Amino acid sequence: MSNKKNADNKGPLVSLLINSAYYFIDCVYILHDNNQFRLIVLHKGTVLKDSYYRTARNARIAFQKQYKRKSWKEGVKAQWTVFYNPDQKWIEDKAA
Repeated sequence: MSNKKNADNKGPLVSLLINSAYYFIDCVYILHDNNQFRLIVLHKGTVLKDSYYRTARNARIAFQKQYKRKSWKEGVKAQWTVFYNPDQKWIEDKAA
C-alpha cells in the first residue's frame, strides 16, 4: 500500500473519499485489514456497496467505474485521503 503515510499499523486503516458530495453520496471509504481492501459506500444509512478487493487501487477503480455517471458533472475524478488509523468510535459509528 503506497500511501499509508499516517498509519501506525495498529488496527484497521481507512482511506476516505474526499469529494463524495460530487457523487451525491454521504460516505465512501476503503477499509484495509488482514491484507484485504473493503470498499464501502454509504448513503442515508443504507449500504450501497460493500465489496472486497486485493488492492486499494482495484477498489478505487471499481468505485470510479460504477459511480462516474452519477457525479454532478462530467469529468469529476475521485480524490482519496491517505490511509490512516481512525479512532475506534468512528469505525463503530460507520458500522452501525
